[in-house]
Amino acid sequence: PRLQALAWVTPMFTVQGGVDGVTRKYGPGDWGAYVHLESLLAQPIYTFGRVEAGERAAKAQVKVQEARARVAEGVLAREVQRYYHLVLYARGLQPTLRFGRKLLDEARETAQAQYAAGQGITQVALSRLAYGDAELRRLARIATDAEALALEALKHSMGLPADATITLAWARLPSPEPWPPA
Repeated sequence: PRLQALAWVTPMFTVQGGVDGVTRKYGPGDWGAYVHLESLLAQPIYTFGRVEAGERAAKAQVKVQEARARVAEGVLAREVQRYYHLVLYARGLQPTLRFGRKLLDEARETAQAQYAAGQGITQVALSRLAYGDAELRRLARIATDAEALALEALKHSMGLPADATITLAWARLPSPEPWPPA
């Protein structure tokens, strides 16, 4: 139910006359009070389903917001998982690059010795080995930088401070729940 009330009082001039002529008197003794009172009581008898529809809409909106929160949790879990695997990948790549550098250094030493002895190794072959060494150094630097960047991104996505220490397990993370959650 709704109750509304409105009232006002204002001075009003005097009006005299009939159909053929109207005269208004504006003198100090010709003014009177005009009073207006109005009230309204509204009691709905039937809402035509609007109340029930509003309740259903509110319940549906709550479910939508809960689903959005689950989606955000899933997205965050996937992001953390992606950064975690990126750190593991960068760490796992570094021993392979070190082994490649070791093999390349041995090949360069052998090629240098054969070039000095004049056994068919050309300057072009030595230059190719030097280029391979430079590429392996570049890739090792990229792997080191990628590991540091992924580790910082992992800390940030987990809400940890930048100076926090994280000990990573080399085992895989458990698989997340089916997405989107049912």
